[in-house]
Amino acid sequence: MAIKKDYTTKVKLDAFLGITTVEPKATDSINAAIDLVDKTTGRNFVAETASARKFSGNGGLTIRIDECIEVTLVKRGNDNYGDTYTTISAGGTAGYYLLPENYVQRVIPIDHIHLRAYHWIKGFQNNQITAKWGYSEVCPDDVSWATTIIAGGIYNYSSSGGAGVVKSEKIGNYSVSFQDESGWDEYNKALTILNNYKKWSL
Repeated sequence: MAIKKDYTTKVKLDAFLGITTVEPKATDSINAAIDLVDKTTGRNFVAETASARKFSGNGGLTIRIDECIEVTLVKRGNDNYGDTYTTISAGGTAGYYLLPENYVQRVIPIDHIHLRAYHWIKGFQNNQITAKWGYSEVCPDDVSWATTIIAGGIYNYSSSGGAGVVKSEKIGNYSVSFQDESGWDEYNKALTILNNYKKWSL
């Protein structure tokens, strides 16, 4: 089995634990940590290849979309169910605009599309957006570090069953354990990082 996404690597896991981890346990631990990071934050930290997704119109000029780093095609539904579409170009007097403002400079994902000359017809999945879906092109360093720490805790527990460690703790569907208090300090820092990345829906 391969590592699902480039959040961390076996090399980083080995360096954190100070051992040469064994397969397939190492990859399983990393993949479990990646799942936990995504579920905890509600985000995907490595953008996917561009694909189309559908979004419901709200009758306004701006709609919320899933987080992405690039939009390649905007098709606005001409009716309530998107039986036909009009392709909208980027910018200009009749185009679309990506929000939030200055997302590139602020190093944050796109999550809204604003139309200047049209409105998003209120309906059900009646608009189609093609984009590279995800929070970032490359996993942020602090998220990569947090993923490594969590993977290390999962690996420790799966290797020892919680024996000979300071303590064990459940996180999601998995358990983590560390050999000393410094490991737990790192783990708590990792959880704080993930908490800061949590996506809140208003």
